[in-house]
Amino acid sequence: MPSAPGPVPTLLDLHRTHRWLWLRCRATGCYHSRAVTLVRFMIVWRPDASSERLRRLSRCSRCGALGAQTFMPSFVDAVVGYQAWPSEADELPIGG
Repeated sequence: MPSAPGPVPTLLDLHRTHRWLWLRCRATGCYHSRAVTLVRFMIVWRPDASSERLRRLSRCSRCGALGAQTFMPSFVDAVVGYQAWPSEADELPIGG
């Protein structure tokens, strides 16, 4: 029997392990991705805001759809560690 999912992490929970993450548009056929810093959303919505709010209210800068999936930076290797902030990254506008 599968176990029940755990609590949805807050923005602060995510920020404790990663300073930024990837948002990917959920619109069928778009799947546009952008890197975003978590502190930006913590300032607007407070650190204790649910990360679900980020997923629901992010608006794609390419197709305009509302809603995104979140992905943490990929682990590269023991020397590099996690993927560095992409220097060419623009951030998605905050929706809602």
